[in-house]
Amino acid sequence: MQDFDIERAKRYEADRRFKIGGEVFVHKPTVRPDLMIAYEDMARDASAKEALEIMDDLVIGWLDTTDDPDAVERYRELRLRDEDPIGGGDLSDLVKWLYQNSARRPTTASTSSDDGRKITGTSSTDGSSPEQDEASKDSVLESSAT
Repeated sequence: MQDFDIERAKRYEADRRFKIGGEVFVHKPTVRPDLMIAYEDMARDASAKEALEIMDDLVIGWLDTTDDPDAVERYRELRLRDEDPIGGGDLSDLVKWLYQNSARRPTTASTSSDDGRKITGTSSTDGSSPEQDEASKDSVLESSAT
């Protein structure tokens, strides 16, 4: 017989503490699947403001307030501080980590992409003129800026 409660018990017994911005929190061992759906759907059509709200809601949903009833308030204060703020990358990393620990599976890595520049000819040689080198640099900078 497959006993799924064994894996569930492991999540409850695991060290669920995490530290961010100098504050230590404990996350719930699992959350309702509908809470994680927002994270799954976020990339498709959420604005930056909506994505930030979703990530904050996810973190708050994962906070275990059983032994720390002030955890949500401490998190909100942490997110609103101006000195040593929790940046977007920090928040994104935290949500991914919480998701991984709750789902017990890695999040899907984003696909890598190149910078859009392609080599279309032969490379320059020592005999190139300085004006040609500068013109080449300018065209590369312009193409990477668009």
